[in-house]
Amino acid sequence: MRNIKTFFFILSITFFALQCKDDDGPKLPTDPYVGCCGTEPVEFTVGNAKLYVPNAFTPNGDGTNDVFFPFFNDKVSKIELFQIFSPKLALIYLALEVDKQNPSINGWNGIDADGKKYAGLFSYHIQITDDAGFSQFISGSACSIVCDTFAAVFKTKTGCFFPAQENGEGGLDASLPMLEDDCFGQ
Repeated sequence: MRNIKTFFFILSITFFALQCKDDDGPKLPTDPYVGCCGTEPVEFTVGNAKLYVPNAFTPNGDGTNDVFFPFFNDKVSKIELFQIFSPKLALIYLALEVDKQNPSINGWNGIDADGKKYAGLFSYHIQITDDAGFSQFISGSACSIVCDTFAAVFKTKTGCFFPAQENGEGGLDASLPMLEDDCFGQ
């Protein structure tokens, strides 16, 4: 009698487990750009300093929007820290200082720690000090866009702002073109 009870117990547990099987469970997105662009600010004020951090760039080597870095006005005294992290919080890039005269040399070229092109969402953290000595950390998210078939979604996606749209004074000019027609399959 005990073996029959054990048999039915195991059978019922197995049946229950099969019923609970979740075929529609969470799956990894096939689109690496889910969550790219949108509602996060791209312009920041730190004391007297103004800062524009694009939320998208295309490191494809065409000379346009190839490097990710902050743009700032002449009220910035220094940028002491510039970090980039994956969504899993793995450090991808670190610059301990950003050259005020040529900030792009300290920018990120879109290559990850494994030497591969990074595609998709990432977060950044920047420590900035203004000309009066006021210091603050700012953070946000942006996207590295590899010019491939997935990039076509950016042809019509709103809320994406690129390095080419910097206004020359550390701010965004959304009326400037993003200059990425070739990348997005126009």
